[in-house]
Amino acid sequence: MPEFFSRFAAAAWYLFKDLWYWAIIGTLLATFVTRFVPLQRMQSKSQGGTIKSVGVATVAGAALPLCACGVIPFLVSFLRIGAPLAVTMAFTAASPLMDPADFAVTTGMLGLRWAVTKTFAALAMGTLVGLTVLYQNRRGVWLNQVKVRVDDGVASETAATTEELTLGDRSVKFLKDLWFSGKFLLLAIFLGALLNTLILASVVTRVLGGHHWYGIPLGSLVGMTTYGISDAPIIKVLLGLGMSKGAGMSFLVAGHATSIGLLTTLHTLVRCPLFIFYLMSTLFVSLVFGILFQVL
Repeated sequence: MPEFFSRFAAAAWYLFKDLWYWAIIGTLLATFVTRFVPLQRMQSKSQGGTIKSVGVATVAGAALPLCACGVIPFLVSFLRIGAPLAVTMAFTAASPLMDPADFAVTTGMLGLRWAVTKTFAALAMGTLVGLTVLYQNRRGVWLNQVKVRVDDGVASETAATTEELTLGDRSVKFLKDLWFSGKFLLLAIFLGALLNTLILASVVTRVLGGHHWYGIPLGSLVGMTTYGISDAPIIKVLLGLGMSKGAGMSFLVAGHATSIGLLTTLHTLVRCPLFIFYLMSTLFVSLVFGILFQVL
């Protein structure tokens, strides 16, 4: 038991020192976007945004330098101000899969082809989730999928000019947003450390280290349940042990799209049908890109 707690504490500290600043960066960026980007104007007569706004959100999600935990402040802020659900989900789905730093690391560890394929997976994920939510909203489905109450104060501040807000007001609002999203980040660190303590990388290596017909779907399923050990270095080790490149890609995509912190936050803020759809979309995209990467 003491060994378990020492491993848990070490894992929690490792995650905290690598992730704490993402709460600040994410909140700063989210504050900027919700203040100066006219999210409310993205609403259309058909409810929930437009195809163009979904595309912009998808590209922005893949381009901004945010990790899976860094996107949490955006998700929280967008939902609280009542931003279009399709836009919010497109950004949330694309962001964990790719960012500039991840592109560089993936290229260095696995090669440019891996990084480019993962980028297309991020764009596909955001497009699939965003357009599906948009289509469902236009049909009158999934109109009440957000659990959190729209914050009228935040929405009104979004429309206000920066001159109307004093420095003190901005500071207080920023600290409130930081604490609100920081709670989810702390929960993510706790659950991530617990998962990394209970599930060792050596176990994943034994399961996925080898060529099997079921390697790609197994890679997707294992990736969805082992956040924190699906990074490029682990994939490189597994490839050296004989895992197929398709299984490696499905493992990489699924693992990054389903961080424990993001899933916990998403499950807290949206209702079950949308949450399950996000999981099914992750499984589908990881399988498709795993198969394509294997055969092409």
